[in-house]
Amino acid sequence: MPYANYVRLLGHVGSPSEKYYTATGTPVYRFTLAVNRPRDRGTDWFYITVFDPNAKKTWLSEIQKGDLVEVEGRIQITQGDTRTFVDIIARRVIRFPRCKAKEEDVIVLEEDLENDEPLY
Repeated sequence: MPYANYVRLLGHVGSPSEKYYTATGTPVYRFTLAVNRPRDRGTDWFYITVFDPNAKKTWLSEIQKGDLVEVEGRIQITQGDTRTFVDIIARRVIRFPRCKAKEEDVIVLEEDLENDEPLY
């Protein structure tokens, strides 16, 4: 039976990225991501870890709290002494430009408002 460990998230950065290095010298960036649940049912928080062996993702050091990003990767669960940590090991991160949306730029489909089923 085939298995897949794949996640795709769209949310806002909750903390500026921190840069550190592995024992072999590979740059690693880490930041938190807030993803809102549908219909004001709360927010889920994730730790995002990005390994950058070619040091090409220099804009990751410029990520700021509130930036909108999309993350693709895999889930990694680590059991600590008192807590369980859920990390997303990213293989792709897209940062969307900051801009103010105008009312005419927003489209709301009426059928979505009437559907009371959870989206997840």
